[in-house]
Amino acid sequence: MEKWLHVLRIRCEDVVQSDLFAEDRRADEVISDAFRAHPAAEVGGGSEWHIAATESFAEDAIAFQIGRVQSVTTPQYDDQRQRFYEAEGERAPYAHGVFDPRIQVCVIEKKSSVTAKAPEVASKLQKLLNNPSFAQKAGFRIVVDELRDPEGFIEQIHNADRVTRFQFVAEFENPHDVYKLIHEPAEQYNEVIRGDKTTVETRGNDLSKDVVEEMARSAASVGDPASATVVDKGHSKGRTIYLRGTPLLEKLNLPDGLDGLKVRMLDALRSAYKRLRHPTDD
Repeated sequence: MEKWLHVLRIRCEDVVQSDLFAEDRRADEVISDAFRAHPAAEVGGGSEWHIAATESFAEDAIAFQIGRVQSVTTPQYDDQRQRFYEAEGERAPYAHGVFDPRIQVCVIEKKSSVTAKAPEVASKLQKLLNNPSFAQKAGFRIVVDELRDPEGFIEQIHNADRVTRFQFVAEFENPHDVYKLIHEPAEQYNEVIRGDKTTVETRGNDLSKDVVEEMARSAASVGDPASATVVDKGHSKGRTIYLRGTPLLEKLNLPDGLDGLKVRMLDALRSAYKRLRHPTDD
């Protein structure tokens, strides 16, 4: 059985006008509690979305279901009275997911009936997780971003003759492994100054491609945008490339049935994040 998994970043953003008496809690605890609360919310389209069947495993990871409940009318046949009729019922497609609070990354299986597109899944999950009061009480807002594959951007960086400009956007601080040389301080600065986002730009005749790659991976790991100006071999003028890419997907192969699904999904989650953030590590 083959599955494809959306890879999403879940993080907490400090609310500027938060309560003076906000609870002092870690972001990963707040997010985990929001999952365990089994929130429900109307997110458009006439359906009520739910997080359900949460289960802790592997110390602090959380397995869950996400899906929608929708009223439907279906044609039926009454054999006794020999006539067709319309019957009201419910339709409830769902998908499996796993959240790893250690790196605040989540995977959700891709299903055409309920979780086909990563941006839509991220938006719905964000609304669900903010529905309980855990984040608000701690002075946070939970934000969910689809992670994007940076390999095409990085390949263009290394294939270029020179990189003459690199720019990235820093938003709120994340207690993970963002690039500590510049990404982490930029996030801290953005938080202290109470900004929505801070743009950092570097220009030069020949920027270090290795540092640009490290920063691009750091930005991709938290869903922040970035761009660069590159000069191709044999050209004098530069061109601008953007860290957009396609949503990051991880392939998962399973035997028939759901045995071991949550453990395999957690392994796939960590593998996808490692490939994104630290591809050369053993």
